[in-house]
Amino acid sequence: LTEPEIHAYDTLKQQVEALGFAENYLDARCLLRFLRARKFNVKKSLVMIQDDNLFREQFRGRNFQLSDFASLIVFSDDGIWRHGGCDKVGRPVVYAKPALFFPSQITDDEELVLFFVYYMDSLLKIADAEGREDFAIICDLKGWSFKNFSLPLTRLLINILQNYYPERLGRVFVLNMPMLFRGAWNIIYPLLDERTRCKICIKNANKLMLETISAEMLEKKYGGNHEEWAFRDPVVAPLFDVEVMPTDVNNQSVPTDDIEESESDSVSIEPDQLASPKMKRFVPFSRLINILKGGKTIDNKSKLANKRTFSRGVQNIFSSQSSISSEALERLTLQLDDLEVTVESLKKEQETINQTLRELKLVNSASKQRNTQCENDANAGWTQYSLHYLLAIMFAMQCLQLQAQLYG
Repeated sequence: LTEPEIHAYDTLKQQVEALGFAENYLDARCLLRFLRARKFNVKKSLVMIQDDNLFREQFRGRNFQLSDFASLIVFSDDGIWRHGGCDKVGRPVVYAKPALFFPSQITDDEELVLFFVYYMDSLLKIADAEGREDFAIICDLKGWSFKNFSLPLTRLLINILQNYYPERLGRVFVLNMPMLFRGAWNIIYPLLDERTRCKICIKNANKLMLETISAEMLEKKYGGNHEEWAFRDPVVAPLFDVEVMPTDVNNQSVPTDDIEESESDSVSIEPDQLASPKMKRFVPFSRLINILKGGKTIDNKSKLANKRTFSRGVQNIFSSQSSISSEALERLTLQLDDLEVTVESLKKEQETINQTLRELKLVNSASKQRNTQCENDANAGWTQYSLHYLLAIMFAMQCLQLQAQLYG
């Protein structure tokens, strides 16, 4: 770490201590994850920790059980995601098949968030046992179509991953990407921060994957020597035996030698650098989810009605009408999601067309300049030709006069 980064770390640690956060937030690697996620901006990192603490309040003391996310367990057993082995540096590897995911079958957003939190914390517990803080994903897009995509749910999961699991994503290998996915990728890409984008491998993904994961751990269909991993995800399997108490695995880590602990009196903090000790109030879970789906930060003063997406708003309006069946509502929601994707794609195409028109205007302007130059050159040439012609006539007349004088 550089001197400014060490100073930022010490400053953030003192602020976290002053606000009375739990000890797990004072862990060196935990603080460094939040700092790296915000480019060592202490103020932004502290806000991120406050939001994370608020998010974690939703799950403290909760016993996870199968009934919390029954429909998601079905997706898991279908093979949409499955943990299988680790890569060469010890990161747990998750095999994901988005083509098996159908957003229209998600009946409760809270159920999806509960499962995502349980799965992430359990997966990171496996990573912690290997001395790692992150994980890797093999994302196989074979068979994917827009019926497997929902912009609100995608935004929801991306916001949770980036805001409450900073620096946990190690690497993503995107395989078998269909041309149709490029439209969705143009929508997903702006939602990702710069550090997350750098961890997603699309070009030469197969080569990089084989360099990162040993053949003994990689499934045969992806170029390895290992048979297909267990039918039931080992991360989910414990739920079939006993209830699992969630822990703040996100904020636990093994010790690090990256930095040396500084004496408390070695760093001076100006009064205006200290955050207010006033903590954010509790936010209802349903409201928190809607805010995250809208891509907004946690703020009790925000107007939720103005932050809902168009499709979610239509769903809420029609859900109160008993005359509309749930199947029709699901179809309408899916059509609205597809419409959002189409609109975004058309906007991208419009930008491309506008850029092409601007380039054509530049070419046309350059062509006009060349034509004007050619006309000027032609006029100058004609003038010179006329002058030469007049000089020739004058010379001929002088010759005639001289001849007349000699023979006159």
